[in-house]
Order: sequence, then structure tokens, then C-alpha cells
Amino acid sequence: MKYIYIILLSLIFNQVHFTDIPDNTGVNHLVIIENVLGLEVGDEIGLFDTNGLINSGNCYSEYGELLVGAGIYTGEQLEIVGVGSLDACDFQGGYQLAGWIEDNPIAIKVWDASQDHEYEVSPEFENDNSLWGDNFGFSIVSELVVNELSVNQINNFSLFSAYPNPFN
Repeated sequence: MKYIYIILLSLIFNQVHFTDIPDNTGVNHLVIIENVLGLEVGDEIGLFDTNGLINSGNCYSEYGELLVGAGIYTGEQLEIVGVGSLDACDFQGGYQLAGWIEDNPIAIKVWDASQDHEYEVSPEFENDNSLWGDNFGFSIVSELVVNELSVNQINNFSLFSAYPNPFN
């Protein structure tokens, strides 16, 4: 019965926001997210490398923020595989494939489907294994808390002097 529920959910929910993931390179890192607070079923979770290898093909390396894995929250534990980069440029006719780079930090963003809004979150990793390629290729997020304070949309702010000074 549980498997029928999961199959129905996968038919109902398709990834909409976090979709531009590099092709599988065979280099993978599993991120297990155990507890999620503040998301609804159908929201998406994306795994990023903020300085990943963003181009494939030629051996001219370009680095930047790269989505390397994504999944849809179903209300239960979530396992997402991040795609790692592959560099075969040392060989004649070499090539490279886009993905995360070992020892770069794992970044997580979520997309709230009902609000159509992206949030940047600070996950709690078990055993401090928060880098790509750490711990035999997997990391465990013990808790992922999403709330309106994690909105990545503060463009500017101002400080005003208090007059009269309430501390005098």
C-alpha cells in the first residue's frame, strides 16, 4: 500500500522549479534529509554547489553556482543524489562533465510551490559531513528548517538613529 501511495505521488507531483540538473557522470553523493519542518507535500528541495563545474565538453573550466540534485518533498525522509563533476582533461582528447567538486560545501535551497518562492536554508548535518565527496559519498541532514526568516530576498536595509536617545 505504501508503494502505491509513493507511485501516485510521483505521478501527481513533477519537478517544476529545480529541473536543470547536469547529466549523470557516474560520480554521485547521496544526501539523506531525515526531518523537514516548514514544507508542504509537493515543495521541492534542491542541492547546490556554489562553486561547481558548470560546463561540460571542452577542457575550459567555468565555475559557479550549480544545481546538482533535486527532489520533491512527500512528507517523509528524502534521499537526493547529487551529480559530481568528472575531469578527464589529462588524457589525449580529454573532456570534462559538469557537477559538484569535491570538498566544496553542500548548499540547500527549497521552493515553496504554494508561494512560488525560493528559500535558502541552513541545514543541520550529522557528524559535520557537509562537503561534497565526504564520508564515503553520503551526508545526512538531521534537520532542515524552512521558515519565512530564511527568505533570500533582502535587497537593502537602513539603520536610523534613535532620537531622542532612549539610553540617556
